[in-house]
Amino acid sequence: MADLSQELGFQELIYERERADRGALITLTLDRPEVTNALSITLSSELAKAIGTAREDEEAKVVLIRGAGGNFCAGDDLTEMAAGAWGDANQTMRRVRLYQDMANALEELDKITIASVEGYCVGGGLEI
Repeated sequence: MADLSQELGFQELIYERERADRGALITLTLDRPEVTNALSITLSSELAKAIGTAREDEEAKVVLIRGAGGNFCAGDDLTEMAAGAWGDANQTMRRVRLYQDMANALEELDKITIASVEGYCVGGGLEI
């Protein structure tokens, strides 16, 4: 399995691709186990980019999404939000729209999509 995370510039998401006879498998691993894979601004942006990259991969037939460290995803990073990283009300609404666009792109992905849910899966994790 080839890890393309660095090539794609990812810090909080692991993007792996494995070629098989019947097509390729893409594995996306939410990689913030120290905070139960909470969706930070960075992780959310990387996930949106990863979904777009997977969509463009014509050989890929399956996308597997999982969480690192025994948990899937605890939803939005509320600590980051409370610290003001999301900005004012207008910026927060723009971020929420970005998240919804990401969820819609995932829903409309033309691949078999599997969420390998283990441990905590709440909020935005359920949306994924």
